Amino acid sequence: MTADLYEGEVNVVGIAKAGGAAFMDGFIASTGTRHVRHLTDPDRRIWERFGITGPGAYELLDSAGEVVVRGPDLDGRLAKEVTPLMSWA
Repeated sequence: MTADLYEGEVNVVGIAKAGGAAFMDGFIASTGTRHVRHLTDPDRRIWERFGITGPGAYELLDSAGEVVVRGPDLDGRLAKEVTPLMSWA
């Protein structure tokens, strides 16, 4: 996963809205994303806070927690989107 390239510099968090911990554990195992922090959001509070509309969506936040990039399929676009936001870039 592209997120590995930014370990220690960028925090990647997966947020599951439904299915509970058992579903999330299965997803993590099947996608090989155990190194990424994952949260469950059964009440959709996090989804609503950031305007997430469905699975597979991603958002990049700046250091103030504001959304600066929103879109589908983060893994294929992470390097392109993250580099301009990095303080050392």
